Amino acid sequence: MKILLEAYSTYRQDYLYSDLIDKGEESYVYNASPSKIIKFPKGGAYNKKYLNKINFMKQNPKYFPKIFQFNEEYVVMEKLDTSTIKKVFDAVKNITKGGREWLYVFYPNMEEEYPEIFIQIKMSPFLLEWHTKIQKFIADIEDEFNGVDFDFNPSNFAVDKQKNIKLIDI
Repeated sequence: MKILLEAYSTYRQDYLYSDLIDKGEESYVYNASPSKIIKFPKGGAYNKKYLNKINFMKQNPKYFPKIFQFNEEYVVMEKLDTSTIKKVFDAVKNITKGGREWLYVFYPNMEEEYPEIFIQIKMSPFLLEWHTKIQKFIADIEDEFNGVDFDFNPSNFAVDKQKNIKLIDI
């Protein structure tokens, strides 16, 4: 049996000249390897609240990226595809001409509230498939963690290699 290890550095200075993938509220995000990203805190160290959030994500890989390592200096997690979900959100936003309702149509049981939008969504097999998946994901995570306030911002959704939807932030 052959085991392949992905080597990556956990030192921020090793990424200073790398391309920044993303910049969140609390982190700078870089590629750590072909299948992993590494996040470094903006303020020098992650606080306890953020580390608790990461620990919650690690304990719930069904809904969040796999967390490989984390401490107050960095987080190494599974690299996910954000482009598929972005296409879905952009298409629905285009259907609604940027109106505020574009985001709400992803919440469960909103078909009656916005029938004209759903008619257009149903005309595209791609949109219908992913819209249905996103709705089910939101319903499932809210059912399982009743009372937890998740950030369903479109930029927080991604897809793993098995095409499962995940939240990349809480």
